[in-house]
Amino acid sequence: MNTSAGSFENTAAQDTPQDEVLESADQIDDTDDRVLQRTAKHLADRYDGVFSQDLVERYVYESYMTLHRNARVKKFVASLAGNFAESRLRALAYATGKLERPKPQVLFVCAENAGRSQLAAAALTELAGDDVEVRSAGSRPSEDLYPEVVKLLQERGVDPETIYPKPLTDDIVRGADYVVSMSSYEDLPPYPGQTFFEWDMQIPRDVTRANVETVFEDVKIRVEGLWQEIHAKWRADEPDIDEPEVDQTEIDQAAAG
Repeated sequence: MNTSAGSFENTAAQDTPQDEVLESADQIDDTDDRVLQRTAKHLADRYDGVFSQDLVERYVYESYMTLHRNARVKKFVASLAGNFAESRLRALAYATGKLERPKPQVLFVCAENAGRSQLAAAALTELAGDDVEVRSAGSRPSEDLYPEVVKLLQERGVDPETIYPKPLTDDIVRGADYVVSMSSYEDLPPYPGQTFFEWDMQIPRDVTRANVETVFEDVKIRVEGLWQEIHAKWRADEPDIDEPEVDQTEIDQAAAG
């Protein structure tokens, strides 16, 4: 499957007409709508001077609608939308030069974002900690992660707010310094300065706990080599800047009211 930039999920929310977004928002449950309004206000305050309030609100509602279409369980979509919108806004800010990149930005891509790319993101975060910012996405995101993958990630202390399939959006791609395709053969649009990797990984026929652990061990070895390369290059070119603070707890509290 080839995926061009034009086929990404609403790849440029900043260009989406306001009435188009609101027409979709009219169908949102009242409780979710209140959560989204609080989240949008919180993110607008956080990105004051970086993005307009209207753009932030469009991102929050578009992120909600995108996740809602794909999610099997709809109950937590409103809270997840805040996490997804925050990640997209940060990526967009880096891509457009509105914020300096404080650390390397790494994106793992597969088709469903239900297994391999989630495991790779977890492995790199576990290995590099605060020295890297990691995202994962799928060109055709699944309704949910494989249960065996969720269990493994939870056992390794992965934040539950990040354990959900995320669509591949243009802002997320543009904000990455390093893009790793998990052998999904996606035709990602090249952006200047990006480094692209394609990992030829075998996909187990059955998604069992044993097979998931085997894939994770394979991923960890690849991630260790990847991080050595990224870390060495980033240290050589590291800019002398302060890292913008992001407190996910504040976003969650704003969403909860």
